[in-house]
Amino acid sequence: MKVDPNSDSCPKYVYELYMKYCEICGQPLLVPGIVDIVDGKPHLICTTCGSKMNTCETCKEISKCDFEINPSPIEKTINKQVRQGNMVMMTTVKNPKRVDETCKKNCKCYDEKNECRRQNIQTCGHWCAPY
Repeated sequence: MKVDPNSDSCPKYVYELYMKYCEICGQPLLVPGIVDIVDGKPHLICTTCGSKMNTCETCKEISKCDFEINPSPIEKTINKQVRQGNMVMMTTVKNPKRVDETCKKNCKCYDEKNECRRQNIQTCGHWCAPY
């Protein structure tokens, strides 16, 4: 059987029209959703639930970061010299003393390898999708 692509459809192709729903909140997806692949299995979620994937109960809002809001008198940043070849440059970095006093003690989103997970890899690692 010959199929004209301008007027016919392939009889072997079956198009299934159905409503797609977010696997977390159950709301219908009116716009394309986000596909989250966990252990090789795709999960379709809405953009609202996707935006929550980098938050947990202890860090729902990044504005509540203890490094930023702690009233400690320790400076937030310090200047550091960086040598590249025969050049020496000055750069601003987070004060390690303040990180020790705030992030390491008060934030569950901090680990030694990635430091502040929310800032460096955009996920705190404590939020788990319920699927």
